[in-house]
Amino acid sequence: MRRYLNIWIISLLLLSSCAPATPRLDLPSGCSADTSKQKLVRNHWLNQGQIWRLRQSALLEIGTRKTALEGFVRLDLKQREVRLVALNEMGLVVFDLHVDAHSEELMRALPQIHEIEGFATGVGNSLRRMFLAPRPRLGDNLEHRGHYQRLVQSGFTENADEELEFIFDCAGNLRRTRLQSAAAKWQVLYADYRAYALESGDVAIPARIVLHNPERRMKLTLTLNEIRQE
Repeated sequence: MRRYLNIWIISLLLLSSCAPATPRLDLPSGCSADTSKQKLVRNHWLNQGQIWRLRQSALLEIGTRKTALEGFVRLDLKQREVRLVALNEMGLVVFDLHVDAHSEELMRALPQIHEIEGFATGVGNSLRRMFLAPRPRLGDNLEHRGHYQRLVQSGFTENADEELEFIFDCAGNLRRTRLQSAAAKWQVLYADYRAYALESGDVAIPARIVLHNPERRMKLTLTLNEIRQE
């Protein structure tokens, strides 16, 4: 296999003593956030029913190692499913993964990928947190913080000490999902929203998504290159 894939596999298997830098949550401050809870829950882009096809560049950081990837995603927000096809620099399929809110299935992959224990679960959890679950809901507690709003959810898992929060900016866009507990810590940031015209009206979609998992010394940054509705 080419050096590109070998470096990627080694990056997935080895952790450095240093962790990637924690991403910053930059929110507009010269505005007031006063969107109702119903609109925050109903209107954010991941709570819609479209099917999107995305072409994305990805930067995977594990410890001090950085690996660039390319992927094609079919995001079905109605059925709550993600299909990711990852390609190498020669245009060959490295892996093809289907993910829903509760499980993942490796449809096909290079033999080296099959040998990585927990590969499908690890990638599936990352995609799930970015696109599928958890989601804000009407039962969450709403807190107004001036230029942003915060929804806090309890009962996401059985851990009593956890805090699951959703941060919305003054435009009502979801900017961060974060879980903090004694057992797990991770966050997903959404930035650089752009408006796309649909028959039902415009929908704002982030051009950059960052998943940060400090316990695994991992950060995954997705940059949107192309999008179309199916």
